[in-house]
Parts: sequence; structure tokens; C-alpha cells
Amino acid sequence: MNEKLRYRLDFFPVMAIITALLDALTTFWFVANGSGVEMNAVLAPLIQHSVVWIFIYIFARPLIIPLLPDLSRIVIAVFFFTVSLIFGASNLSGILLGDYFATRLFRFYGVLAFSAAMAFAAYLYQCVKLIGSGNWAFNTILLLVFVASFIAIEYVFFAIGRLV
Repeated sequence: MNEKLRYRLDFFPVMAIITALLDALTTFWFVANGSGVEMNAVLAPLIQHSVVWIFIYIFARPLIIPLLPDLSRIVIAVFFFTVSLIFGASNLSGILLGDYFATRLFRFYGVLAFSAAMAFAAYLYQCVKLIGSGNWAFNTILLLVFVASFIAIEYVFFAIGRLV
């Protein structure tokens, strides 16, 4: 509980950042070359103003994850890892093969729902590990606060996309 603020790069935050890089680079590639259309309703208006927004938008949250406490860091990192891996792989497939399989098969919100389910599974696993310590309830409240914060960041990008 009495931890100092630190930037902790363990497996899932590192993987979330690496897959965010894959997603950002492939998104940049297909937008810059006109080989695809951005399906994210928040990112699409930002891209109309500058492709730099791709990197700002995609990295804004994964780069914050290592600052979070253990339960929140792992659960949120699993979500962003899953989202970025699926969209990055789909973008790469679209660039190389012309088939953006994730958006074709599952649509944008289907990928988000699957990623949320994976994060929830990680949450349940982490709670089982924390049950004996008595900290799971406090950590769950913290997680909900951080999820709300990340959703607020999404709305900030939404507002910026409408204003610029």
C-alpha cells in the first residue's frame, strides 16, 4: 500500500507497449499509403488533421500503465496488449494481404469486447492470488478508478478530434 510512484516495466506493460508500436506503425502505414480506412471513431477525425495523432493516441495509455499499482497495471496492460496485438496483426495482414481480418470478422467493438473479456480473466486470476492478503477489494476499487481515468482520456481525445 505504501509504495512510491515508480515506472515498473514487467511482462504485460512491456508487451502492451510493443504491440502498441506494432499497431501505431501499421496504422500509420495504411493511412499514409491510403490502403485502408481507420475504423476507430475517436482516432479517425484526429488523423484527418495530422498522422502524428496516430502515435499520440495509441501510445497515450500504454505508456501510463507502468505507473499503476500491480493489479491495475496487469489488468489494464492485458487489455491494451490484446487490443493492440489484434489490431496490429489485422493491419499488417491488410497491408500485406489486403485482408483486415479483425475488423472484417469481429468488427471494431467485437475486438474491444474480446480484449475486455481477456482483461477480466486476468483480473479474476489476480484476485485469486490476492484473496488471502485482504487487499483485493481495495485494489479492485483502484482498478475501477484507473479504468474510469482511461475512459476519460478517451473522451479527451474525442473532444480534441471534434475541436481541431
